[in-house]
Amino acid sequence: MSLPHHQHIQPDPIYRAMLAEELLRRAGRRDRLAPVNVLGRVPEGLIPELQTQEDLGQDDSVSPETKMQIATTMLADEGIRNERVRAEYDRAVGENRNITSEQRSALKKEARKKTPPFMSAFIETVRPGTGPKTGSGGTASRTNVNWTRAAKVAGAAGKGNALLGAGLGAWRIKNADDKAREAAIVSGEVGGTLAGALLGAKLGLLGGPFAPYTSAAGALVGGIGGGLLGGDKVEDFYEWVTD
Repeated sequence: MSLPHHQHIQPDPIYRAMLAEELLRRAGRRDRLAPVNVLGRVPEGLIPELQTQEDLGQDDSVSPETKMQIATTMLADEGIRNERVRAEYDRAVGENRNITSEQRSALKKEARKKTPPFMSAFIETVRPGTGPKTGSGGTASRTNVNWTRAAKVAGAAGKGNALLGAGLGAWRIKNADDKAREAAIVSGEVGGTLAGALLGAKLGLLGGPFAPYTSAAGALVGGIGGGLLGGDKVEDFYEWVTD
């Protein structure tokens, strides 16, 4: 039996064997076609839908579980940290009943330095200054209850995302064939997301007058990139250790 002349592809050995097996199964001629396909070249177009590794299940796209793991990690960190920073600021202001407007502004500046990037960008948009708001009629020892309430809501949302992320990670590990490997990947994604967001936010502070916004953008890019890279590298390390 002679095969028609086609333009040929040169897949890697594993892919070549997988493609050959599928071709032989469909053709029903294992004995006659095996030497040609396993050891030689596969005619391009003979099985059009099996011309890429992705068609055989080797898809490199990010899984929905990984995307959700990264998203819940970032939202949890943002909300929980925001509530903690606001609570520290409220406590510092409330402890000094004789605090001046200048002292309160200094405390507010310090608090904003600790505020997570997304909330910091939002605050900078709606309340850029640190001095008393014109016409507020408030006292220096009394903080804005609305911002405190918003921080508590953000904190609750952050804790909810932390629980959601923990549950997702546990579900992934429980349903994985190799539970230790999946646990390592989940840990890498979470750790990479936190580290990447922190690094990206710090680099974003180099944005000068636009620092609140570039810091938020840096945290977003760094968090996503760090989560993806962290999961991949931890998986590679796990396979290196266990091989």
